[in-house]
Amino acid sequence: MGYTTRAGTEMVSFGVSSIGEVDGCFVQNKPVEIDYLTALEGGGLAALRGHKMSGEDRLRRDVILGIMCNGYLDKQQIQERYRIDFDQHFAAQLKALIPMQDDGLVLLHAHAIELTSLGQMFMRNVAVQFDSYFAARQDQGKTGEGTFSKTL
Repeated sequence: MGYTTRAGTEMVSFGVSSIGEVDGCFVQNKPVEIDYLTALEGGGLAALRGHKMSGEDRLRRDVILGIMCNGYLDKQQIQERYRIDFDQHFAAQLKALIPMQDDGLVLLHAHAIELTSLGQMFMRNVAVQFDSYFAARQDQGKTGEGTFSKTL
């Protein structure tokens, strides 16, 4: 899925549709098995697409990783690492999480975001709120085209 709990680690992923991160870039392998195998057997790369991350991408990656890997995000750590006011920078995303808090999926603390037990099952729905590319596609009327992964 393209994430790990070990910060700062390069991740080369193997397999159909796998997502890795190397040298500040996300890379996704081909999602169709025959295409993946044909590329490898031909001595080529199985990569389908990649993306070089900007500073904003790295910030959002760390927020999403905190939620996905730990079920808990310390907003203060993010503020200090990226020199931002978390609540101001992510005001729209925090507002979008309020209905999820009302549904019992997430707890919005002053200095943290925490998934509940039920929220663990919907962690991708919580984390996607911080994916600016997903939001941009939704604003264009697209719901899943061009995404690395999808939620329920």
